Formats: sequence, C-alpha cells, structure tokens
Amino acid sequence: MEPDRGPSNPRSAVVLNMRDIGALRRDVRAVKASMIGDRELAAIATLPDVETLELEGCESITDSGLQSLRGNTKLRSLGLAGCSGLSDAGLETVGAIVGLESLDLSMCSWVSSRGLAALDGSPTLRNLNLNWCYSVDDEALAQLARLPRLEALSLWSCEEVTDAGLGLLAGATSLRRLDLPEFAEITDAGIAALTGGTAVLESLRLANLERITDQTLSSLARAGTLTHLSLSHCPNIGDEGIAELEKLPNLEAVRISNCPKVSPGAAAKLRAAKAGIDVQFNDS
Repeated sequence: MEPDRGPSNPRSAVVLNMRDIGALRRDVRAVKASMIGDRELAAIATLPDVETLELEGCESITDSGLQSLRGNTKLRSLGLAGCSGLSDAGLETVGAIVGLESLDLSMCSWVSSRGLAALDGSPTLRNLNLNWCYSVDDEALAQLARLPRLEALSLWSCEEVTDAGLGLLAGATSLRRLDLPEFAEITDAGIAALTGGTAVLESLRLANLERITDQTLSSLARAGTLTHLSLSHCPNIGDEGIAELEKLPNLEAVRISNCPKVSPGAAAKLRAAKAGIDVQFNDS
C-alpha cells in the first residue's frame, strides 16, 4: 500500500505520531503507520472505518497494545511485518478480529505453531504471509490447514518445513497460491502429497530445492490445476520435467531461472506447445 495524504486519496493516510493520528478524518479506511507504539495504536483503533492497517516495523507495539484491535469488525487487512515486540500471545488477539481476510507476519521470527493455532478464530482469513518466520514448521502447517478459506500462503525461508508438513497442508482445500520455502528438506514425495489434496492449487513457487526432480513436475501435471509456476535454482529439474508441463490444460505462465538441467530448447518447446503461454527462461 502506498497511501497518499493528498485530496486524491482522502481515505488513506500515513501516520508517524499522535499529532498525525489526531488530524485523520474519521472515515479514513487505510492507515500505514511507522515507528508508533501501543498508545498510538489505541488511538487508531478508535477510528470506525479502518479496513487496512499496515504496521510494518513498528517494534514498540506489544501484545498488550494489540488488544486495542480486539472486537474490531471492519478490519480486513493487517500488516505486522517486522513487529518484533509481539509474541505468539498477540496472535490470540488477531484471531479474535472478526472478518479479517489478509495477515502479513513476515519477518516475525517469534511466530510458532502455538500462535498460529489461535488463528482458528479467523475463519475468513484468505491471505497469509509467513516469509522469514524461521520457527514455522510442520506443526504450524497442520494448524494452517484448518483455516477453511485460506487461498494464498507464502513461506519464504521457513526451512523447518518438510514433506510431512506438505502432507498436512494438503488439508487446506481452498489453497490456490503457495510459495514454498527455499533450502527446505522437501522432496518429490512431499509435492505429490500436497497436490493430492489441494484440488484448486493454481500458483506455485519452487526455489532452491535440491531434492525435487522431474517427478515433481509429473505430480503437478497429474493434478492438472496449475496456471502459474515459478522454478528457480532447482538443480535436478530437467527437460523431461518441463515437457510434463505441456499436459497442464490451463497453464498460463512459467518462470524458469537457474535450473542447469533445463535447456533453452525445452523452454522453447513448451512455449510452442501451449498457445498464449508466457515462458520466461534464464539460465545465467
């Protein structure tokens, strides 16, 4: 979100202190805050129409301060990226926000399966960003699989995730977009388990996964639902796997980067086989 204080966007604002908050219109709908603490958050929480609240890097906000959002029924998107003053206990408050659809917890190393279990109280949650949440593991994915409307999940650098976790995540039957972690102990078996359960998965990111092979792309082809696929630094994906992608009926875009066993010819063949497909290939 890039809020604008000017007249062209009167219901979106950036705030840095109490004076900024006091000057806000009562009908402001989107607030991006920087360097604020619990006192300022409590003041923002009194604004009746805020639907989007971005608190990235607000390290002074605590679990106690977050409770000022409890009972909010208008908030739809909450950004807590890099809020290092919070803990799993704060997610109990987040889980109580009725109607919340999007949550950004990226760069929150304190997030664990215990905290994510509290999101059971957010049945409307659709989008969840857990990038660089290093404690997220298989148990955490088991908690997320219980979210009935979860559509988009990002797990960059959650290296504790394994095949077992992907098997549990297969229970997230509404999941459409998934970014898997780099350098994790994920194999073809994990991808097969995932695709066997997530019947509507449309977008998948696979990066720096040394243990997946062409068999992973065969599993994706059998699932038949993908429209977008990103492959980066996967050294054991090769031309045979790329050929499997031709079987995907709705494939729209493929990005292949630094996969040394994939040749330019395989990328060109896929492009020729699928009318209108966007194939980006980079072997450098």
